[in-house]
Amino acid sequence: MAEYRGKHAPLRATTDFASADQYDTENTDEEGIDEETQKVSRFSRLSHSGSYKGYDSALPTVSSRTRRAQARAARQFSYDSPVKQRKQHPVVTVLLILLLLAVAGGLGFGVYTVYNYIFGEHASKAVAGQAIEVFIPEGSSTKEIATILKDKGVIADANTFIAAVTERGVANQLQPGTYNLTTLMDVGALIDTLILGPNPLGNAHRVVIPEHFTVTLTAQRLEKETSGQITAEAFLAEANNPGKYVADYPFLSDPRITTLEGFLFPATYDISANATAEDVARLMLDAFAYQTSELDLSYAEARGYTLYDLVTIGSLVEREAYLDEDRTLVSSVIYNRLSDNYPLQLCSTVVYILGKTDPNRDYGENPLLYADLEIDDPYNSYLYKGLPPGPICSPGIASLEAAAHPADTEYYFFVVNPETHAHAFSVTQEEHDANVALFGDLNVL
Repeated sequence: MAEYRGKHAPLRATTDFASADQYDTENTDEEGIDEETQKVSRFSRLSHSGSYKGYDSALPTVSSRTRRAQARAARQFSYDSPVKQRKQHPVVTVLLILLLLAVAGGLGFGVYTVYNYIFGEHASKAVAGQAIEVFIPEGSSTKEIATILKDKGVIADANTFIAAVTERGVANQLQPGTYNLTTLMDVGALIDTLILGPNPLGNAHRVVIPEHFTVTLTAQRLEKETSGQITAEAFLAEANNPGKYVADYPFLSDPRITTLEGFLFPATYDISANATAEDVARLMLDAFAYQTSELDLSYAEARGYTLYDLVTIGSLVEREAYLDEDRTLVSSVIYNRLSDNYPLQLCSTVVYILGKTDPNRDYGENPLLYADLEIDDPYNSYLYKGLPPGPICSPGIASLEAAAHPADTEYYFFVVNPETHAHAFSVTQEEHDANVALFGDLNVL
């Protein structure tokens, strides 16, 4: 908070050769035939029989050179029969075989495809006609929208939806927002709905949840903006039961998570007249999952921090930084202090403690006092080192990105100019004291 800035700056399978030789031995009994003739004879017979696939079918066919062999050939192939059999060219035989294989393969693949679509991973597990609320985030691509709709059971196949949108050329006309849809909808009607956009009027309530809101403030606003449809009590009951949602939202699996604080993503939501507190909680968790799906955790993980820790840092940045250009700098101060095991000394953590009992306190009229900094609570970053037990509000994507990618600085202190809301950052205590002298009268009580 800007209202208090103390000395330490609070922060915001083929046939083989053996079988071919055996064939020659059993069928050539004329002595005196040279080896080359035997080879050609073997190739000729194998070519006629079609039993040897290891040689080129274009090899010349040479008839047997002995009368015995000629007689055998005549009996075998019936060349002198009244109705002469037409010899099948080897190439034609091969082509026929390949054609049959292709047909069989095509049929097999078709059967597999249909089976897989009906019973496999592409099978929709949704029951048609069920009402469902779906949130499409701002800036979603057609592919991303298709994935959301598929996951919610609104469509059976994402590619079919994408193809239909592409064919109609309306990819840039699909609007974000909260929709009241039904499972396994007609794709054409669905696209029409997404082009028209969500309807916040009539049976829906449009509720804006801003960045920095706590669970308590979110619950209060929901009750007010839905005219009591979603009561604060009902929503807080959902928010304080994160285990109910772990199976669908794996990012809640950290054992330290005891509330949905920090995960109720700030955004504008259209809430239908039949929505429940659970429905709204899931809408917000869906938004968090989507917005953070590409968040790079490498910087935090390299320093031993988890996604939950990063969300906590993001919430601190959200509460401390007024201007976007200050976010990564505030984040750098937090990381620098954590690295040195130095207390964060953030006023915002104390405000969070007080907000549990007085969420609507006006800090203009009732600013923080030195006595407030002595409250014995794990969230008090003046008394306890390291990160607080969890997030202190719902951070927006800008603050989460700043937490994931802090500026590279040696800053250890900062103080805010309450007139411009810009922060003055410093490395040493002396530099900080000078900044406090400039803005101290406006910050310290």
